[in-house]
Amino acid sequence: MALALLIFSSPERVMNPINVQEGEVADGDIIAPYKFPVYKDQDTLAEEKAKIEREVTPVFYIDKYTTEIVLSQVNDFFSVLESMDKSGGGNPVEQSRRLGLKLSFSAASALFNSSSRKDLELATVSIVKRVMDEGVIEDISELQKRGVTGINLLNEAGDETSVPLDSLVDPHNIDNYLKKYAEERYPHDAHLAEALAGICRLMIRPNLAENKTLTQERIAEKQSELSPIAYWVLKDEKIVEAHRRITAEQEKAVIAMYEYASPGRLVLLWMGRAFLMFTIITILGIYVYKNFPEIYQSLRSLLVMALVVVLTAGMGRLFIFLFMEQLPEAGLLFPAAAGSILITLLFSSELGIVIALFLGFAGGIITGLDINVALVSLVGASVGAISLSAARQRMDLFRAAAAIAVANLVVIMGIKLVDLASFSSILYSCAWSLAGAVGSVLFATMALPLFEHFSGLVSNIKLLELSNLNQPLLRKLAAEAVGTYHHSILVGNLAARAAEAVGANGLLCRVGGYYHDIGKMNHPEYFVENQSSELKPHENITPHLSTLIIANHIKEGVGVAQSYKLPEVIIDLIRQHHGTSLISFFYQKALQSDRHKVLDESDYRYSGPTPATKESAILMVADAAESASRSLSHPTPANLRNLISTIVETRIKDGQFSDSNITLKELRLVEESLAKELAAVYHARIDYPKQEAPLLAEEVSMPVQPLIPPKE
Repeated sequence: MALALLIFSSPERVMNPINVQEGEVADGDIIAPYKFPVYKDQDTLAEEKAKIEREVTPVFYIDKYTTEIVLSQVNDFFSVLESMDKSGGGNPVEQSRRLGLKLSFSAASALFNSSSRKDLELATVSIVKRVMDEGVIEDISELQKRGVTGINLLNEAGDETSVPLDSLVDPHNIDNYLKKYAEERYPHDAHLAEALAGICRLMIRPNLAENKTLTQERIAEKQSELSPIAYWVLKDEKIVEAHRRITAEQEKAVIAMYEYASPGRLVLLWMGRAFLMFTIITILGIYVYKNFPEIYQSLRSLLVMALVVVLTAGMGRLFIFLFMEQLPEAGLLFPAAAGSILITLLFSSELGIVIALFLGFAGGIITGLDINVALVSLVGASVGAISLSAARQRMDLFRAAAAIAVANLVVIMGIKLVDLASFSSILYSCAWSLAGAVGSVLFATMALPLFEHFSGLVSNIKLLELSNLNQPLLRKLAAEAVGTYHHSILVGNLAARAAEAVGANGLLCRVGGYYHDIGKMNHPEYFVENQSSELKPHENITPHLSTLIIANHIKEGVGVAQSYKLPEVIIDLIRQHHGTSLISFFYQKALQSDRHKVLDESDYRYSGPTPATKESAILMVADAAESASRSLSHPTPANLRNLISTIVETRIKDGQFSDSNITLKELRLVEESLAKELAAVYHARIDYPKQEAPLLAEEVSMPVQPLIPPKE
């Protein structure tokens, strides 16, 4: 199953690539068979990366060491100025030029005025420190060329401050700042203000340095977020329209479509789908193992379940291959509901719902992760399983089709409304979902008899058909062995109620009871329920021959069942309803004449096998209880409970239930159910003590030991 599903989930490959060229007229529509990306070219990527470099704000920091050097140079400057002043003489302008200053005569004279020098030095230190603490950049034009509009200033604490580019100071625009600060210091002395501005201009150096490492990291981070994909072409999207001129972008998209379907890409797609499929298969296997052990332990049941899943998925894959390239909505034909219906009818609605969930996810994977298909399949299949949980006739299948159709319509309309689809698109999808619902049920209806025939499993619908008392075989039983017929009907009803009490299949027990003694039709006169008081055929033959006749009704019943093509599960009930129990009456009779002690007990036992299921064990007890109860002269509820308890204990000790999965607790519940039902059957007889008591054993028309469970 796993291998088949992995193969079904393989991605579709685009065949026969179409040669398209910009400017040509397209011969026909080109529809994307799957979702694929169209990648950006190298020029587009380079432009986007350059744009990021412009948009990322560079990070700068103030170099405190440069500031300290400049302040030290200010002290040195004034020391030199003082020495020159002490040496005396000379033109102030010439002397200021020797210091690197270009000042007017008045400003130069003020510079060498010793009375104002100390204050001038303090003013210089103050302004230089003020300006350099705010930061001076070397060349603002370089940032302008890069297209940035500001910087982030990083302080010693690691905090950043955004600074617009037009607020930065560089050697080209510093004069205005210095003139402003100098005039603020000497508002009434223009000459000292000129000298102060000149000294500050001479001293100040750029101290804003870019943290290139941090800036590049941020650029690289942003560039790494760039997607190489220009856009996605969605599944079923029309790329090129017939009879229209092909554009450059359309040509690029078609090329991308075929490149995306390269062998390497298809392998990766398949691996992804295979991983998803393997995951849900594993979950399904674990769930069945833990919650349905009876199925997990049956190779036949596992094979049937796997075959249903594979057949359903295979049909879905076939629809994709045939229709989806031209009709994208054909994925809604995926017959997940057919699989859940078959599992529900062959096993149980609980397992059917589990398979519905599995097939819903599988359908989405097989159709290329199509969420529409997954949701419609999941909901429709679940509704199908739920609606058939109590199916009793084939007409229920058509009611299920209506329920699935309604569910599919609700889901697809919800999806389309969320997608804001057009009214025509909604109608189109609804039509496909309706077709999927009807097709799934028709497929399940046709496949069910085939699965029942070849697997030996039987659905409730088939069981109900077999329970019809107008079935030819039951009519024949009623005509040829009327006593056995009435006994069988009563056993079937008793077994059904007992099975329901322990959660077993009551319908299967009922049908098994109806047919369990059909082998008695060949020699009905040898069985007590068909004998009159005058007819006693066992008196004239040996106990061993009587045993052979009695035991042979099992073999003959299997032959009759096979000739009437009864399901294998019913035939198993016929084989197992006596197990290997002892035909006690004739064994005890044979012991009386066994003087040499050579009697072999195995010659007086049924050939078996012993009950292998809960249903066959229940049928064994119900059959023996009904037969033995007819030997009670006073069938009171207490006597009936004691009788049935004896029957069960005898068979437990005889190992008849060793191969079945019935528990002691369940056997006690079976006892209670049978006692209650038989008490109701014999209620009318309790008031008639003069009524002649029936015999205990079904085989003979002579008295036998009481309370020996003799339904042999």
